[in-house]
Amino acid sequence: MRPGLLAPGTLAPAAPSATSASRHDRRRSLWANIAEGAVAEVFVACATGAVVTGWALHLGADATTIGALGAIPVASQIMNLPAGWWTSRVDRRRLAIVSLTLARLVWAPMALVPAFGVEAAVALKMLVAITLASGALTVVGTNAWSAWVGDLVPARIRGRFFGVRTAWLTGAGAVAALGTAALLDGTDDPAPALAILSAVAAATGVASGVFLALQVDPGHGQRHPGDLRDFLDVLRHPQARDFLLYQLAWGAAIAPAACFWALHVLDSLALGFSFLAMHGLIVATSRIATANMWGRYVQRHGARRALALCSMGIAAMPLLWAMSTPEAWWPLLLDAVVAGVLWGGHGIASLDWPLAVSPRKQRPFFLAAFAAAAGVGFALAALASASVVEVAGAPILRTLFVVSALGRFSCGLWALRLHETATRPALAPR
Repeated sequence: MRPGLLAPGTLAPAAPSATSASRHDRRRSLWANIAEGAVAEVFVACATGAVVTGWALHLGADATTIGALGAIPVASQIMNLPAGWWTSRVDRRRLAIVSLTLARLVWAPMALVPAFGVEAAVALKMLVAITLASGALTVVGTNAWSAWVGDLVPARIRGRFFGVRTAWLTGAGAVAALGTAALLDGTDDPAPALAILSAVAAATGVASGVFLALQVDPGHGQRHPGDLRDFLDVLRHPQARDFLLYQLAWGAAIAPAACFWALHVLDSLALGFSFLAMHGLIVATSRIATANMWGRYVQRHGARRALALCSMGIAAMPLLWAMSTPEAWWPLLLDAVVAGVLWGGHGIASLDWPLAVSPRKQRPFFLAAFAAAAGVGFALAALASASVVEVAGAPILRTLFVVSALGRFSCGLWALRLHETATRPALAPR
């Protein structure tokens, strides 16, 4: 990449002035927001989860390294603490565009690994470094994006908009996952296919920059500078404090299973990338079919009920994984349906609640604290789980899945304690 080719000024043109932020601009921005989200799903399919596990297995990584790689995207949420401070002091729109674009472009070097014959040990170190860099940049960009989108999407349509957005994004993710699986399972040598996927992941960075630049900032670049002491306000805010504890516990609860899901399917069950794609397609179908329902449910009843219901339901997923064997993998098909329905509702509620309880001027700090809490819980649980796997070996995975299920159900009970006071606009009649 030539110096200056992706300079911040090129990637992130100044936000439109107050006079140009019309209703048309906002409508265009909402569609561009959905389009950028779809591009992000392509990136996820090409550079996270099963593909990273595929890279690691190809490069000879052990189970501990694979678990650590799986933990990085969520554990990186710890970076939200400095990201929230940064978002409050700079142009959040510009920060989101630059950070999210670079988070995808950093995958370009992995596309060159087979062509240059990079040694496996060196390539594995590159993979870890790139995953870390991409995770950190994604967190910074997402924090700025979340503060930005909180003003971009009016509260009166927030639940329904995120429902529609979830449906489109899930469909894009399913199609991308199918293409990824077909490419990886269609060759005896995975190296070229993995390199192509890394190249596609890097290319999504350019597309993301374009779609993000098409969106306006209704705040017109307003900044509300603060310092790290502002994070203490999260602890003083009753609603925020309870949700902070939920996030911490939720991150810890999902880690023991989430870190090793792809390894369990690809290695323990030997089902291949095509099965993961089929699983993803079922998840996507279920999620699309119920996204609008969850959006309206959250809009009408609030996020607390949805969080509690989905958290307790999601507890069934790792139990279904634990029941699966190479000969009897049908529980994973049931899991796909459960995952699609409940993770869709959980995702919408998890977007809505923080935006509803965060004071506008302190929103970057509140959102950063919520995300960082989940990252801390996930990182600690992931490290503990990886240590257990290193000592006990792969057979211990089923026990970790049961532990994860119990933790998720407990988080659902805790979510019932959340107190939602935000007034919700009535839904317009259909």
